[in-house]
Amino acid sequence: MCGWWKLNCDGAAKGNPERTLGRGIIRDYTSHGVAGISCYYRVGTNLEAEAKDLLDGINLSLQLNVNQVQVELDSNILIQIMNGIFSAP
Repeated sequence: MCGWWKLNCDGAAKGNPERTLGRGIIRDYTSHGVAGISCYYRVGTNLEAEAKDLLDGINLSLQLNVNQVQVELDSNILIQIMNGIFSAP
């Protein structure tokens, strides 16, 4: 969609809980990668890593003055928490 940007992000933990990390990329409407993130976080769970990575990705999009962002995650639990289906632990 013209004018829209896409944020793909994925957080992970080596164990649960264990060291966590997150990676993400922001693409323009032509799928061209514009900016990315890659961070190590503290010890935590997979869900904490996914949530922290999403927050970092949203903050990056705000720094780029991106207003219309489609977010793609692979954490079904985080998506359901954001949609109010589950409550955060």
